[in-house]
Amino acid sequence: MNPVERLLGAVINPVVDAVDVDGVVSKVDVDRLVNEVDLDALLEKVDLDALLARIDVDALLARIDVDALVDRIDVNELVARVDVDRLTERLDVQSVVDRVDLDTVLSRVDVAALARRAGIDDIVSEATRGVSARLLELARRQIVGLDLIVSSIWAKLVRRPRPAPPHGTSATGAVAGPVSRLLAYFVDFAVLTAGYSISAAILSYLVQLFFGDDTDVGGNGWGAAFGAGWMVFAFLYWMVGLTIAGSSLGKALVGLRVVRMDGTPLMGRQALVRVLVYPFSFVLGLGLVPIVTARSHRALHDKVARTQVLYDWGDSDHAVSPLTRWLRGRPATEEWIVTTAKHPHDEPSPGSPSADRASTP
Repeated sequence: MNPVERLLGAVINPVVDAVDVDGVVSKVDVDRLVNEVDLDALLEKVDLDALLARIDVDALLARIDVDALVDRIDVNELVARVDVDRLTERLDVQSVVDRVDLDTVLSRVDVAALARRAGIDDIVSEATRGVSARLLELARRQIVGLDLIVSSIWAKLVRRPRPAPPHGTSATGAVAGPVSRLLAYFVDFAVLTAGYSISAAILSYLVQLFFGDDTDVGGNGWGAAFGAGWMVFAFLYWMVGLTIAGSSLGKALVGLRVVRMDGTPLMGRQALVRVLVYPFSFVLGLGLVPIVTARSHRALHDKVARTQVLYDWGDSDHAVSPLTRWLRGRPATEEWIVTTAKHPHDEPSPGSPSADRASTP
C-alpha cells in the first residue's frame, strides 16, 4: 500500500465510522428523491435482454410456492371482475363451430347407450300405451253410460228404482248392462266369422291343391260340412276363451268378464254348460230378454250355468283368471281369489258378486 492510500485510509475510515448512517437515512426525503429520478431515462439504460438472459427461470419457478399462491387468490372476486359480455362479444362463435369436426364427434357418441340411459324407449312406450289406454277407457265409459240409460228407461217403465252408476272412476266389479254385452257379441261374431272364413279358405285351397276336389259350398255336400265346421269353430272359440280367460275377444275389448255367482273364475264344466246353452238363448230372443229386464242382467245361459257378466277393466286383482295369473308370473295352482284390499268401487251394488252371494241358493 503506497503512502497516499495509507493516508486516505487513515482519514476516511475514522470519518465513515463517525457518520450516523441511520440518522442520515432518516433525514432523506424518499418521495422527493423518487420524484427527482428520471425513470424513463433509467429504464432506457437497462438492457432487458441481458437481464432476462441472466434469469434462471427454472430456479425461479422452483422457488414459487404454487399452493400458497393459489390460496391467496380470491376466485369470487376474480370472476366478478370478468366482463362476460365483453368476453362473449370478442368470441368468434362461428370460427369455433367451423373448427369442430362434427363427424368425428358424432362417430364417438354411442347413440344406443345414450337412448337407453335417457329411457327413450320407455318414454315412447309409456306415452303410446297411455294414449291408447285413455282412449279405450273413454270408449268403455261411454258404453257404461249407454247401459245405464237403457236400464234406467226400463226401470222407469216398471216403476222400480233406477240403477246407480258404478262407484269411483272404474266400473270394474259391477254387473254389465245390455248395450255392452250386445257390442261384445257383435265383435265376437265379426271375429268368429272372419277367423272361420280365413281358415275355411286355406283349408279349401289345400284340399283342392292336394286332392283336386272342388270345395264349392253350393255343391258336392260341402255346404253341410262348412256349416258343421262353423259350429265347431264357434264352440271352440267361446269354450277356450271362457276357460282360460273368462272372456272372449269381444268381451275383453269392451271390458267384460264372465265369473261365477260368488265372483270367482269359471270352472271348466260351467264354461261348457254356458256354451252349450248359449244357442238356445237366441230362440225367438226369449233367453236374452232378462239382460234388459232383470236386475242381475243374466240371460238364460247365465242362469243355467250359474254365471254372471261383470265389467272388468283390468284394474283389480279380485278373482283374476287363470290366464291373467299366468301372465303375471304366478303359479296356476294357487287359489284364484286374491285376498287384497278392495277398491273403492268394489262396494256391493245390485247384481254385484257380493250382493248376489247372499241370494245364491
